[in-house]
Amino acid sequence: MPGFDVQPEAIVIAGNNLASTGEDFLAQLAAFEAATAAYDGAWGDDTIGTYIGTAYSLVSQWALDCWCTVADELAAAGDDLVGVAEAYDRIEAEAIAALSALGENLG
Repeated sequence: MPGFDVQPEAIVIAGNNLASTGEDFLAQLAAFEAATAAYDGAWGDDTIGTYIGTAYSLVSQWALDCWCTVADELAAAGDDLVGVAEAYDRIEAEAIAALSALGENLG
């Protein structure tokens, strides 16, 4: 295909950046979770406060779990990109070697 140029080095850089973004996001989520832990009990001890506190705890934990999954998936996608680049390099080297050997055999 004309103009088709794969640059594995650029894919590795992009993969590493994506993985790093996922890891940084996860660290920021942990810091956010620690900061919001101070809200525990802020709703009061009456019936309404108990209901609000329970709902807040459940919803905020669910949201954090979702965002942590997003962060993990970003990091995993970055690792996958690095693997794609490494596989491309390996397959290209094997193809070059096979075609060179074929050329030598044909003579």
